[in-house]
Amino acid sequence: MATTIGGITLDGDFSDWLAANSVVTNPANTVAGYQVYGALVDDATLGETYVIGIDATASTGDAVIAAGTVIYLNTDQNNTTGYSPFGDIGAEYEIQFAIDTNTNDSTYNTLQPYLYSVTSAGVATLLNGGAPLDSGFSTNGESVEVAIPQTLLTPAGGSPPTAINFAALINGATGLPGAFANDPEYVIPDSAAAVPPPTTIGGVTTLDGTFTDWPAADMIATPGNAVAGYQVYGAFLNDAALGNTYVIGIDATAAATDPVISAGTTIYLNTDQNTATGYELSYANVGAEYEVQFSYGSNAELQPYLYSVTSAGVTTLLNGGAPLDFGFSGNGESVEVAIPQSLLTPAGGAAPTSINFATLINGATGLPGDLANDPEYTITDPATLVPVNHAIKKVGIVYSGDERGAVFWLDRPGGNNGL
Repeated sequence: MATTIGGITLDGDFSDWLAANSVVTNPANTVAGYQVYGALVDDATLGETYVIGIDATASTGDAVIAAGTVIYLNTDQNNTTGYSPFGDIGAEYEIQFAIDTNTNDSTYNTLQPYLYSVTSAGVATLLNGGAPLDSGFSTNGESVEVAIPQTLLTPAGGSPPTAINFAALINGATGLPGAFANDPEYVIPDSAAAVPPPTTIGGVTTLDGTFTDWPAADMIATPGNAVAGYQVYGAFLNDAALGNTYVIGIDATAAATDPVISAGTTIYLNTDQNTATGYELSYANVGAEYEVQFSYGSNAELQPYLYSVTSAGVTTLLNGGAPLDFGFSGNGESVEVAIPQSLLTPAGGAAPTSINFATLINGATGLPGDLANDPEYTITDPATLVPVNHAIKKVGIVYSGDERGAVFWLDRPGGNNGL
């Protein structure tokens, strides 16, 4: 009889999983022929338990799961720690599928999942008293559900994990996700963790990928750098937490044709407003001293990271390795990013004031459209603007060749505009 864990029956059938439990969250970790599920549930017997489901959805072509299949568990969500047999997996634990050879087990001589702790050197230690984990296969053997009690993933004297990452290698051949070196791992979120509200910068702009809170004056595209399907925004705001902050907004206005922003998107920051200095693309002088690179973080979410960049293209990650404050639109095509001025200030140097920037979306769509020739976008520091003294009245003098010696004043008080 199939075991039920926190309302999920381990039988290789996925009709009892919620759509929200699909952990394939973006195209980068989608694999044709598979759907991947994950949930942290509270079970009456096991307590807090992670349940992983691998659903082989292709009617033909998906392999029957066999011995040698491994699910790697990155319980600290850090790809640079733990075991990485290839790519950056960062596993502290792994589930190995093998034939049960214990004649006393009811599962004797059947394929079962076993939990191991694993060191960074790959030394594995069998856990759970040597017993297999609770699991269930589909009738064709291509899909599986596995339950891992949180207590088994808690090191002695340590704290239990909350959200965890995982990846799977089926039969030593099929990777989920497809490329361990580059694709983000799947994430089982902590169900108790509250989703933080969007960040608001300067009490003015909320980073949520919508642009109704931007004033028209912050639209910085001009006829010389406008791109069909996009509006570009920029503002220099004073924020209580971040201090002076540059905020960049890219609004995709053609939802049907604009691409979803993905890894590899870059915003080039020309902080000295000189295209002859800084980093240059092979085909355009962007003059970047810094760049914002979009890549997947340990939580498998696409995030913007700030780097300094030399003229030779050598980058250094800033902000302590943390992503910048940002927000995507619901369809993933628009984004808002906040860059504190302090992060753009070199050691011993002066903070920038007005800055220029250009963007390359997904390595293909340029903003502006011609990075080699179109002017970059400019965020102007209001402090650099010369104030207009409206108390000063200007006088215009017109000389008429037909009436030599006559001088006319325009807009002279009293309406007498000539002598």
